[in-house]
Amino acid sequence: VTPARVASLLERNGQSVTIARKTTGAYNPATGTGTDSTVTKTVKAALLPLAYTRKTGENGVVAGDETLLVATLDTSGAALAQPKPGSVVTLADGSTKYTLVAAETIRPDGTDLLHDCVVRRAG
Repeated sequence: VTPARVASLLERNGQSVTIARKTTGAYNPATGTGTDSTVTKTVKAALLPLAYTRKTGENGVVAGDETLLVATLDTSGAALAQPKPGSVVTLADGSTKYTLVAAETIRPDGTDLLHDCVVRRAG
């Protein structure tokens, strides 16, 4: 199994989602401000009920959270680093949003194949 194969399976069985992460840039003492920016990636993913293997209370997981399986390649084919907690995930409909709670990368032979994330409905 390759990252491209996983991305292909998610493309057929999932949807495009956008993962946005706000980053804080350098502080400018002359102006007294920082330069915040948002890094956005579009990826293929599948939203599923929370896996039975996850326990409530583990890594901040609560009842009602869901599993988001995310490809390790973005839609342009570039590698996608493990998403960070606090990132905002927007589903293909453009209005349904989740906050990423936890993530781990599945890499059985040292190759990143899939990001297994826990998300919580925002709002």
